[in-house]
Amino acid sequence: MVSGFMTATLAAVMADPCVAAQAASPSGRGDQDPQQPPGTASPEGTPLPPVSLDRIRRGLERESAIRLPEPQGPVFSVDIEGRLPRFADFVGEETLSRGAAPSTSLTHREYLSMVTPPEAQSFGAFSPGELAQMAATTAALTLGSQWLVKGIKDAIRSRREEQARREVQAVLAELERRQREKEKP
Repeated sequence: MVSGFMTATLAAVMADPCVAAQAASPSGRGDQDPQQPPGTASPEGTPLPPVSLDRIRRGLERESAIRLPEPQGPVFSVDIEGRLPRFADFVGEETLSRGAAPSTSLTHREYLSMVTPPEAQSFGAFSPGELAQMAATTAALTLGSQWLVKGIKDAIRSRREEQARREVQAVLAELERRQREKEKP
């Protein structure tokens, strides 16, 4: 069985004038002359393609490796006449002349500030004056708390030193008292 594709291929090959010249070659089989290398000119002066009609006929007689399904219903084809729309048809000519887009694209920060509410942005809920006040308050609180912690540590250390001095003085006083008692007869 010969498929429609192979029939169209055979008709196209037979319509080629080079194939017709090959069919009328001296050998009469549709092959090139064995003394003549492939692709050279025939005695009439036309170049012969390296094509064998016998090989094409044998190929058409074999069953097709690809089986295309037969259409179940009618096949319709549509021809569309017209031109493809241009980009300017969609956006308008005036947009193209003045430029619709900015000269550069958005930075990441610009995009985030555009899509993130101010309350969710870092320091976005503050105005510049409030932000400066908050920074000054934070710095003062940090320095004050460091001074306070240092003062507390110094107070604790000096209290412990005073307790240690009193303890040492008490022990020395007890030693001196015992020393005096031994010296008394």
